Amino acid sequence: MGILETYEVLKAKEAEVQVEKERIEVLSKFAAFAAQELESQFPGQWTPEDQAKLAAALIDMAIAEEQEQEKVAEIRDSAKIFAREVWSELEALSQGQ
Repeated sequence: MGILETYEVLKAKEAEVQVEKERIEVLSKFAAFAAQELESQFPGQWTPEDQAKLAAALIDMAIAEEQEQEKVAEIRDSAKIFAREVWSELEALSQGQ
């Protein structure tokens, strides 16, 4: 393997490490938030398993919310396209009269 190929492999691994760091940071934030919420609602009465379950549920909710936002954006874009087409048709009809 030449120097260029070695460099490319190292850059790819560096990118993978960065992605993993970002994932760990996000998961840590969810875990910390879950611990705060559990402590505020059930002081001293929760376990790490409760924290993991709540963090997982929060992550699932965040993913579902993001998917819904993507669907809304797709619908909005489709509605804009439809509105432009209707407007064009109306303009064409009004010019034809």
